[in-house]
Amino acid sequence: MRVFTKLGIAFLLTVFATGMLWAQHSASEIAAKQQTLLQVTENLLVADESPMESSKVVNATDAQWDVLGSFSAQAASCQAVATDGENFYMTYWNGAGLFDKFDMDGIYIESFTISSAAAIRDFAYDGAYFYGAPSGGMSIAQLDLANQTVVSTITISSTAGVTGSRHLSYDPDLDGGNGGFWLGQWAELAAIDMAGNTIYSNSETPTVESC
Repeated sequence: MRVFTKLGIAFLLTVFATGMLWAQHSASEIAAKQQTLLQVTENLLVADESPMESSKVVNATDAQWDVLGSFSAQAASCQAVATDGENFYMTYWNGAGLFDKFDMDGIYIESFTISSAAAIRDFAYDGAYFYGAPSGGMSIAQLDLANQTVVSTITISSTAGVTGSRHLSYDPDLDGGNGGFWLGQWAELAAIDMAGNTIYSNSETPTVESC
């Protein structure tokens, strides 16, 4: 709208000035004045152009819950899976501490055994160590899977009101930002800190469907 407004003003100025010039000046003077007015018009139009370059926003094609990749486990009983960003690890819910290691493309690398971490149902990772509850019980093994060893054992407080840890997730915001776990058996859900102390008992959390 501003371009047309300025163009209109410039045009009226040209017409008005031309009429005046015909009455007062020679043909050469009129031509010079008209050229000056045309330059003013061009300057107005250029000045009104946007200095911003146009750009095109391309929307991502990945939507929530899209499957971005997949690979096959070594066996159907590999229930627990987690990654440290360098490798995927899987273990067997009915195994004797057997772990399978894959690269980030899902290529199998090796298997190894940690006998004191058998039958883990679910994995968690906190940025440094992996965690899993052997046999889905009331203790959590802190695992250094790169070195294939158990670092320590965390005992789940009885006040958590759960009967084991079939499901286990690390939450960095629990315990005032010190981290902790959400865990439980089937429809149970409680939260504990990194030492196993109760933060939210099963009776304090919302009812969840069996998992």
